[in-house]
Amino acid sequence: MKNLHIVLALAAACAAQAVVAGGDALSSVTSLKLPNCEITQAEVDKGSGIASVDYVLRPGTGSFIRCSLVLPPADKWSGRFRGFGNGGAAGNVRRFTAVAQAGDAAAHTDMGSSRGMKTDDAVLDFGYRSTHLMTVTAKAMTEAYYGRKIRHSYFQGKSTGGGQAIHEAERYPEDYDGILAGVPANTRLPLHIYFFWNWRQMHDDHRTFLFSHEEFAATEKAAFDWFADKTPPFARGKFILDPRWTPEAEAGVLACAAKRCPSLGTPDKQARLRNMFRGPVIGGRHIHSGIPFGASFMAAQGNQWMLYWWQALRGKSEIEDTTDADLLAMEKAWAPAFNACSGNLSAFFARGGKLLVYGGLEDSVVPYPEMIAWYERAAEQVGGRDKLAENCRLYLIPGRAHGSGKYVKGLLDEQQLLTDWVENGKRPEEVPLETRKGVAPFSIRPYPACFAP
Repeated sequence: MKNLHIVLALAAACAAQAVVAGGDALSSVTSLKLPNCEITQAEVDKGSGIASVDYVLRPGTGSFIRCSLVLPPADKWSGRFRGFGNGGAAGNVRRFTAVAQAGDAAAHTDMGSSRGMKTDDAVLDFGYRSTHLMTVTAKAMTEAYYGRKIRHSYFQGKSTGGGQAIHEAERYPEDYDGILAGVPANTRLPLHIYFFWNWRQMHDDHRTFLFSHEEFAATEKAAFDWFADKTPPFARGKFILDPRWTPEAEAGVLACAAKRCPSLGTPDKQARLRNMFRGPVIGGRHIHSGIPFGASFMAAQGNQWMLYWWQALRGKSEIEDTTDADLLAMEKAWAPAFNACSGNLSAFFARGGKLLVYGGLEDSVVPYPEMIAWYERAAEQVGGRDKLAENCRLYLIPGRAHGSGKYVKGLLDEQQLLTDWVENGKRPEEVPLETRKGVAPFSIRPYPACFAP
């Protein structure tokens, strides 16, 4: 918070002196004295007039956070600033030139992970600090460059970037006016325990893979078999509108799987599939939801990079021998930095912030039940679902996996939905979906109405 006040004060002082024209405007950025910030490159493209600034942030002795900012020409700037999230283990930084071409300033960070999680500073940076510091420094540079205040600020990201989005809303409510959190990996530590749990269920004690790809394909199709009579004709065979877990649904899908592929009828494989549908139980505690019905099994056992980071700090190069005690120790040590699960959005809402969240009902990389649980916690803290819906919407997209699904790609023009909400007061209600063949012939309602008949 101290850094924020220093940066904003410097930005205000420099903005008053900025000359908004080519190199003079850029010099107003490079002359800024921002805390723990080194500008490594700054230039204006002669053809497009777009300025780019690359910089490194070192808030701690073990920090190395790379960031990039692009700025459209002054006469084309919309007054908007957009921060963008990363993906997976991050470690890369992008220039969002297309965004600048459309008139918005845009910033991105590698989250400080290009050198791994070797220090406590790197953990804090990847967890939440890098996104916040990227934001306050990039906003200061933007206002210095144009000599005027940012009109509206937005953040958007998917997966890891969606987790960054939730961190921003919960931890730094003053950073953004509108936040778009796609398939958010905000329950980061439980999620990585879930990945390893699924890996265990798929292998025996000798690390031999127990299931064939045909068996997993049969189990995924079995969900469509069991839910067929509960799915309207336009969706049948394409996606499941309400795949929520129930004991009846689990038993039905397992029976259909064994019918499709008799080798799945053994007690051992039925038990392993059941464990994956229900999610990890470690130390007697249910830590995370399971693989959604109809979602990919193979996608649910990868993404072990966080566990590799943890074990590398202990001198181990492999993760296969990871114990329950290792998993719980990792969770205890890193959850405070990596998780954004509180649902505390009161400060963000108090300043008028709008939060648009979406997930895929066929996503096994970031399963949707965690989003529902987070949403319900947030609702409890603001006085119920109706109150929460004034400033936060959750859309659960049928047929969408972690990226696009086989049929459904996602919400139609999600960025514009958020912009209209922030700038025009138009709260999203029923939203059209984008498919691989164009606009879907139906719309979806926000949670919980999405599951209503």
